[in-house]
Amino acid sequence: MYIFIVKNRKITLTIISLLLTILLYSCASYTPEQDFISAPPFGLRIQEQGNFYLISPEIKSSGSGNTDGRGVIFYPGGLVKPASYIPFGSLLALEGASVYIVKMPFDLAVLAPSRADKIRPAFPEVTEWIIGGHSLGE
Repeated sequence: MYIFIVKNRKITLTIISLLLTILLYSCASYTPEQDFISAPPFGLRIQEQGNFYLISPEIKSSGSGNTDGRGVIFYPGGLVKPASYIPFGSLLALEGASVYIVKMPFDLAVLAPSRADKIRPAFPEVTEWIIGGHSLGE
């Protein structure tokens, strides 16, 4: 009986160690390119506003800066820092849309699935919305 318990402890400790390793590895988030954030492409402005990043065309006339009325809300992939999507969002903003990259608690969108509902009313000048995102899966 004692030999069986000792063997089970070794197996249990091995399994616990493996699970802790996987947990610690999965908590490491992908991080953004800081140079891109601090020096956005010409004609764009990048702002961190509360629970999201706003990437928009520079102000072309009086108003909020978004003159075409299009907005894209982007939900980041699991365990990926939202700022990592700024280069992607910048490509959309260069086409004239304002891009809102949503920040999520613990970098998991499943913990705040309705964050877009708080962004849309705050920007009444946007008349067309597209919501998309990146999945945690393959």
